[in-house]
Amino acid sequence: MAPRIHCWLSTALTRWFPRSEPGTHQSLKLQALRGEQVSFQACVKVTGTDSPVEVSARLAGGEGLGLQLRRVGCVPVPHHNTLTPEDELDGLGHIPGYVPDVLFTDAATRVAPNEVQSFWVTVRVPADLPTGAQKLTVLLQVGDKTAKLPVTIDVLGAVLQPRQNFPVTHWFYVDSLCDWYQVDPWTRPL
Repeated sequence: MAPRIHCWLSTALTRWFPRSEPGTHQSLKLQALRGEQVSFQACVKVTGTDSPVEVSARLAGGEGLGLQLRRVGCVPVPHHNTLTPEDELDGLGHIPGYVPDVLFTDAATRVAPNEVQSFWVTVRVPADLPTGAQKLTVLLQVGDKTAKLPVTIDVLGAVLQPRQNFPVTHWFYVDSLCDWYQVDPWTRPL
């Protein structure tokens, strides 16, 4: 039996865990203001084989757009954040386990059978780009087969102005740090 290759596109709002079911979108349309940055994902899953497969991604078209393609890597997550209501938890059935998080600069990897690999595409729309449809294609190479997935960026007439007076706050979780260092909160270190 020949391996079955599933390729699809997704917005940036979905996290594709290694054991996620394949998506269905074979094309994608996004809107962006001039001066804006938008992102989306291209994903692949190979079933019906016991061997890892070589997968790579590249972009074609999109002249005039700033394009960046990165491979999504996973990190181990031992548990959900504590005291989170179940209806607010993300990744039910996938955590504990590997969670998509880090973006690597390479666009090729070996993918284990029955696991999802996604690639993150960042599109920067120049402020002086003419309005209208900008077309690009994501090419996913799986072994000797190539899937071509079309993406349309509808560039709108307004120009997004740069942020001003926007303070950045970095959040971290004390409970996770305490778990890692095996200490109780608000105690003095030994």
